[in-house]
Amino acid sequence: MARQGLSHPVMPLTFEAGVDLSGYKNRFVSMSADGQIDPTPATGAGFLGILYDIDSDTDAPAAGDECYVLCLGVGVVEAAEAITPGQEVASAGATGKAVVVAATERILGIALEEATADGQLISVLIVHGGIKA
Repeated sequence: MARQGLSHPVMPLTFEAGVDLSGYKNRFVSMSADGQIDPTPATGAGFLGILYDIDSDTDAPAAGDECYVLCLGVGVVEAAEAITPGQEVASAGATGKAVVVAATERILGIALEEATADGQLISVLIVHGGIKA
C-alpha cells in the first residue's frame, strides 16, 4: 500500500489561471483554447494534469495568476467518492475531483490508494488516456 497522499512530480509546468482556482488545489485541470487553465469538465476535454502547489503563493491562484500543473507522474487528487486502488478515474466535472471513470468518460489517472469518502486525498498516476469503453 502506498503512503497516504504520496506525490512524485515528474513534470510540473507553469501556466496562467483562466478562472479563479481558489479551492482547486489537488484537482484535475484542463487547458482551454486560450491557453489558460480551467477546471476539467466531466468529459475530460483538454485535460492537462493536477493543480499543484509548489509554494504558498500559488496555493489559491485567482484568474490571471500563475499556477502550477503537474502534467506527468504521481500526484495527489481530492476524491469525490469512494475509489479503490487500481480503478481508473475521471473528473467529477466542475469540481475537478476524482471519480471512478464511467463509460464514455476520458481516463485521467489510475488510483494508487483508497478513498472511502468525498474530500479524501489519494495518490493517482496521471494517465493521458483514451475514452472508457
